[in-house]
Amino acid sequence: MVDDGLQCKFSSFVKLLCKTGRHLKNNAMNKDDLNQLVTKQDLENFKVELSGLLLSKINPLKEFYTPKEFEHKTGIPYSTVIYKCTTGRLKAFQDSPNCSWLIYATELDRFKKEADENFDDESNAAVLQ
Repeated sequence: MVDDGLQCKFSSFVKLLCKTGRHLKNNAMNKDDLNQLVTKQDLENFKVELSGLLLSKINPLKEFYTPKEFEHKTGIPYSTVIYKCTTGRLKAFQDSPNCSWLIYATELDRFKKEADENFDDESNAAVLQ
């Protein structure tokens, strides 16, 4: 779902483009019309702003992951993720004993870093043998 601010900006931008196109087609432009022309810089600015808004909607920064999300991101089985949460091997918490775990997003970064280090260690060991 597109938010109202983005939709409003896009709508007004399209209207401006249409108006500019009509004036260019009719070759009847006055000083006010020239001031409302869309320039390359306007288009570039709009592109940058639109890209930023879309990216923030698609990929918001997360603070926590559910065990299911962590499973999908890492490939670790769900039961292992839960086990690591309960034993403290993953930095996570529950609001109450029967609630779902929330795993800190920093744990995903830590997991990736450790996986890279382990892969490098295994590659070096294979070369030495």
